[in-house]
Amino acid sequence: MKSSLIITLIVAILLISSSICLIFYTESSDDLTETQFEIVNYTNSFNDYDLSVITDNRGVRIDLTKNEEKIVSIENFSYTEKDLPGIWEETFYAKEVESIRERSDGFDLTLLTNEKVIYTNATFVEDSIWINCTRYGTKDENEMISLSFSSDCLWYGQGSLLNQTFPLRNVTLLPLEDILKRVLPEFFLPAVNGALPFLYGKTLPLVMHFAPSFIATMGLDNNLMITRPLGYNFQTPFWLSSKNFGIFLNTTLPIEYTIRNGTLNLGIENNFYSTKIILKDNPLDVYKDFVEIVGMPEKVCPQDVFKEPIWTIGSQYSTNFDQEKILDYAQKIVENGLPRSVITIDVGWQKEHGDTEFDEKRFPDPKAMVDELHSMGFKVILWMVPYISLTSSNYGEARANDYLIKDEWSNLPILIPWSFVTQIAFDVTQFNIYSAARGVTKPLCSAVIDLSNPEALDWYRNKLNKLVEEYGIDGFKCDQGEGAFLPKEESTHRKITPNEYTDLCTDLGKDFDYYEIRTGWFSQHHGGWVREYDKFSSWDQYNGLKSTVTEALTLSIIGYPYILPDAVGGGQFFEDDELDEELYIRWVEVAAFMPIMQFPSSYFQQSGESKAIAKRYMELHKELSSYIIDLAKKAKEEGLPIVRPLFFHHKDQECFLINDEYLLGEALLVAPILEKGARSREVYLPDGTWIDFWSGDKIEGGQWIDYPAQLDEIPVFVREDLVDSIQVNFDEIRVNV
Repeated sequence: MKSSLIITLIVAILLISSSICLIFYTESSDDLTETQFEIVNYTNSFNDYDLSVITDNRGVRIDLTKNEEKIVSIENFSYTEKDLPGIWEETFYAKEVESIRERSDGFDLTLLTNEKVIYTNATFVEDSIWINCTRYGTKDENEMISLSFSSDCLWYGQGSLLNQTFPLRNVTLLPLEDILKRVLPEFFLPAVNGALPFLYGKTLPLVMHFAPSFIATMGLDNNLMITRPLGYNFQTPFWLSSKNFGIFLNTTLPIEYTIRNGTLNLGIENNFYSTKIILKDNPLDVYKDFVEIVGMPEKVCPQDVFKEPIWTIGSQYSTNFDQEKILDYAQKIVENGLPRSVITIDVGWQKEHGDTEFDEKRFPDPKAMVDELHSMGFKVILWMVPYISLTSSNYGEARANDYLIKDEWSNLPILIPWSFVTQIAFDVTQFNIYSAARGVTKPLCSAVIDLSNPEALDWYRNKLNKLVEEYGIDGFKCDQGEGAFLPKEESTHRKITPNEYTDLCTDLGKDFDYYEIRTGWFSQHHGGWVREYDKFSSWDQYNGLKSTVTEALTLSIIGYPYILPDAVGGGQFFEDDELDEELYIRWVEVAAFMPIMQFPSSYFQQSGESKAIAKRYMELHKELSSYIIDLAKKAKEEGLPIVRPLFFHHKDQECFLINDEYLLGEALLVAPILEKGARSREVYLPDGTWIDFWSGDKIEGGQWIDYPAQLDEIPVFVREDLVDSIQVNFDEIRVNV
C-alpha cells in the first residue's frame, strides 16, 4: 500500500510540474527590436475588406479591416519544436517577409524566422478568407505551427469545458487544491495500483492529449495562469467572435490554444496549418456558414424524446441494480403518473465492460423485462462503450480477429485504465483510497475496439443489432470514446487521429432512432441527442447548475441542436455535493425549458413539494413540445439550434455579455434563477415587446428589469410578434403550473 501511495504522489507531482512547465518555453533568442528588416506595408482588397501585410518591431502581421475599422490582426506566425513536450520547448517567430506574390484571389507570402521558412497564403472565397501556413521541410516529431488572432472582441464556441464560461474570455481557473481533488482522480487514479505504464503510452498524456484533444492556457487580465486541460466531451475547432467573424480550423489533429485579452492563439501539432476566417454581417450568419461546413443533423430525434422525460437509474441504484430493481423503479414512475419516454439501463447491465450479453445472474430474463418496460410506455436503451475489458467474453474473439487498436511499438493491444477509473475514487488531499458508491473494483484496464477497421466496426454493430433483435432493445447510450483515452503512438487499421476515433464512436449508433452521444469532434451531422458533461450537484459554473446553461449555449454554437443538459440535480459525485430542495427545484425549472429533460432515480428521494413541482414542470415541458419539435425539424432543415444566445437575434451590445439567459428558438426568452437563496433577479429584455409568460403583462425591451421569482417560478418571456408560434394555451398553463 505504501508503494502505491508513493507512486500516486509522484504522478501528482509530475502532472502539476508538467502543467506549470507548459507556461515556460524558450523563444528565439533574437530580439525583434534589434533585428534589421525591411519594412513592409502591402494591402490587397476584396469585397468591402482590406487585408494588409505589415512588418514592424512586433514581427509580421496581417490586419483585416472593413471601412478602415480593424476586425482582426493575424500575427505571431511561429513554429515550436517540442524536444520534451510540456517541459522544454523552443518557439521561432516569423520576423521578416522575404517575398510577396499577388494572385487574382489573394496573395502568397514567404516568412522568415532565424532558422526556418514559413510559407503563408491568403485566399479569398466569397465571404471568407482561407489562411494556410506551411513550415518548409519535413515534419519533425512533436512540432507545432501557430498563429494568433487578435481582436477587441469576445469569443464563443470550441466546446464543453468543466469551467464552462460564456464568453470564453471570462475565465478564472480553480485553485490548485480543487484541480487535484476533482481532475486528478479521473485521469491518474491507476497509479494507485501501480498501473502507470497504461496511461496513454509514451507521452505525458494529460498535458498533450485529452478529450477531445485540446490543451488550454486561459488567463484574466495579463496574468498567465497554470496550463491544464479544460476540454471534455464535445470539442470543435470553431470560435465565434462578437465582431461578426468566426475562426474555423479544418483539422482533427491535437490543438493548443490560449485566450487572453481578446487574443486567440491556436497551434496545431503539424507542419501545415489551415484556417478559415468567416466574415458576415452578424453572428448568426457566421454560424450558418460554419454549419454548412460541418453538416446539419441528418435526422431528427424521435418526437417522444422532446415531449416527455428520459429516466435513468442514476444515483440511487448506481451499478447495484438488477432486473427486479429496474422493473420496480419503472413501476414507481408509472404509479406516480409521471411522463416518460425512454428508460436508460446504465453501466452495470453486463458482467464486464465490452460484453454484449446481460449478466445472467442479475438479469435472468432480459426479454421479459424489456417487454414489460415497453408495456409501461418506455423505450429501452442500453449503455455501451467502445472498450472491452480483458475479462470480457468478447475480448478473445476481438483479439484473435485483429479488431483491437495496437501499440505501434509492441504490436500488442493497447490497454487503457478506463475501467478502473470509473470504479474507484481517490482523495488526493487525504491519500485515502475508497470504493466509490458506483460499484466495486473491476479489472484495471480495457482494450479499445479499432473502429477504423470496417470488419471490426461491422462485428461490433452486429453485436448491438443482436441485442435489438433478441431482446427488443430500442437504442443505445454511447458513452466515452474521447481521444483522451488513446495514445499518440497507436496502430490502427486505417491511420486516424484520436479525434477521428471520437467521431467513429458516434457513428456506431447512427442507424438507431434512439441514440445518445456524449462526445464528438465533427459529429454535428448525427441526429442523436447529445448529453452535457456529467454534472456535479452544485450551483457552480464549474460543472454545476450554472454550466447547464452555458454549456447548452456553447454546444449550440458549435452545431449540436438536440441537447440533453444531463440529469436533473447532477450526479452527486463528491462528498460535498448536496442536492438540497432549492437546488433541485431550480434545476428542474431550467431543464423544463431545454430541448430534452432527463430525471434520475433521485426524484424519489425528494420531498413531496419538490416532486409536485417537478411533475408540474414535466407537464409544462410536454405542453411546449410542439414548439420544440418544430425547432428540432428546423435544425435538420436549416441548421438553426434550439437553444440560442440572445445575440443571434438581437443586436443590443448587452446580449454579448449575458451568460445566464437564453432563447428557446426565437420566441421564448428564459432567465433562470441560478443563485442560491435568490427570489428575484435582474433580467435583460432585448429590443422589441415582450410578454410575461406567467402574467401576460407586456414589457418593452431594451432594458433591465427586476423580476421576482419564488422557488417554484422561473422568469420566462414571449416575443409579442411570435406568440402564436409557441402553440400553447397560456391561460391553462398559468392555472396548472
